[in-house]
Amino acid sequence: MSRLHRLENAGRCQVLYGDESGFCLQPPLSYLWQKKGQTVGLPAKAHSRRLNALGSLSRAGCLHHFETQERITLSKRDFDRFVALIDNPKPPPELQNAMAEYNKLQNAHPQARL
Repeated sequence: MSRLHRLENAGRCQVLYGDESGFCLQPPLSYLWQKKGQTVGLPAKAHSRRLNALGSLSRAGCLHHFETQERITLSKRDFDRFVALIDNPKPPPELQNAMAEYNKLQNAHPQARL
């Protein structure tokens, strides 16, 4: 790691620490801890969509991230999408659409908090 940090300090690379995660209103119960013989139930919205997020943080504190309802894998396509985001911090199309809708609502109702 120290070698990479030295290269980054010399301007030859950028060191990023990354991770992915997913969020859903219907949690996977296979990851739920419960006492033996006890069944735990959680109220949840049926057929909710999962939101997946991929992000990285630089040593300087710069956060890069994108969210999608598609599955995030270690595929070249996902890696290329993420690198493109770092090189050109423009949100992916699905996030651009959501941001456009948000801006329309904010303009129509400036006093509302969303």
